[in-house]
Amino acid sequence: MTKCQAKGWANCVVATSTTNGVIIVAQDSNQRLRLRIDRSVQDARKNIAEKCKADGVKCNILAVYDGLAEYF
Repeated sequence: MTKCQAKGWANCVVATSTTNGVIIVAQDSNQRLRLRIDRSVQDARKNIAEKCKADGVKCNILAVYDGLAEYF
């Protein structure tokens, strides 16, 4: 939120959240943001790559947010 608001954008909101999962944010070759939520980092990376390929665009992963539980 802070980074969004620092850019002067007025429509900053939390779009999604997860518990015991991973969120990947990517930007495609058309400069559009894409989001994938999955059970593991590997699944999220694989599935966002497959979706981008199916849509005929290349994607660059911008961020990985890990909400997986930690066991001690």
